[in-house]
Amino acid sequence: MWGFRPVLNRTMASIFLNKMLNHNLIKRYAGRGDQTFLTDHIWPNIQDHVLAHDSHLCTTWYGKNSQPWPTRRPPLNETSCFVGCVRPCCQKMKPPLGECPIACRPKNHTDWTMC
Repeated sequence: MWGFRPVLNRTMASIFLNKMLNHNLIKRYAGRGDQTFLTDHIWPNIQDHVLAHDSHLCTTWYGKNSQPWPTRRPPLNETSCFVGCVRPCCQKMKPPLGECPIACRPKNHTDWTMC
């Protein structure tokens, strides 16, 4: 899940909009190609100007500059709710990613295993 505030950079907003409206470009990204499109055309331009919360993949190249999720998730087996959940969400089931790595936990809450 991602968003963009055009008011912060009108030039970049115009570039992104033109790419998203370019049918010749977009048709190369079929199916789940949205993630590849973001990787190819958006991420290189925003990776140093982003606010991202990632409590599991913060040490990967696409977790660059991410911050831990600011609130604690419910304990294991209580719920599977998380932002970006593929439906069905919020059911009693094992969370898909398990415990978050210590490196991705809030610095003042390294005891949060589910974050």
